[in-house]
Amino acid sequence: MQSPQRASKGRIHSDRCAVFLPPFADKLGEGGRTIARSALDARGAITHLAGNFDAYEDGTDMAKVKIGEFVNQVKTEAGKIVWPTGRETVQTTILVLIMATILSFFFLGVDTVFSYIVSWLTSLAR
Repeated sequence: MQSPQRASKGRIHSDRCAVFLPPFADKLGEGGRTIARSALDARGAITHLAGNFDAYEDGTDMAKVKIGEFVNQVKTEAGKIVWPTGRETVQTTILVLIMATILSFFFLGVDTVFSYIVSWLTSLAR
């Protein structure tokens, strides 16, 4: 990977990826340089995670993904899922039903109060 070059309009780029930085980043002093380093680190990490790149005919880049590797990654990620236990599911369901009941009575009360207010105001207009 080539070393990044500073371009006008606040863009840091290399031969493959571009990361936008605001044009005023240089004026921020050390903070601006920290932003630039963070952006470069993120760009490098993204490039590394995406794998090899091939250019399409229109000049855009697309990551090569092997089907077997993709399936293995999906299996690995699916193995990280933590499903709730039956007890947690029942507790959450009961809590949702209780809160829905409480809120339905609250909004029934608010609606009733507004209904009386509107009826009273319309009776004044008669």
